[in-house]
Amino acid sequence: MCGRLNVVDSPLVQALCLAIGLDIGTPPPGNADVRPTQRVLTIGGVDGQLARIDTTWGIQPAWAKKLLINAQAESVAEKRTFKE
Repeated sequence: MCGRLNVVDSPLVQALCLAIGLDIGTPPPGNADVRPTQRVLTIGGVDGQLARIDTTWGIQPAWAKKLLINAQAESVAEKRTFKE
């Protein structure tokens, strides 16, 4: 896998933002690929409500030497990275 996330300003994104009352924004034209270590505007749960959360693409556990960008649903419950 290449490890890139494609973000587009689609009508679906606009409708979602309008429906939940959040402006998550979209990348400037010509910069739709988000690469590992770059900021990603994310929608997540905060105190029981949907909120905009500024996150980073990838996970860097203290014990890991490299940034982790992929997880398999079949084994995520068994991996120490995601244990908590």
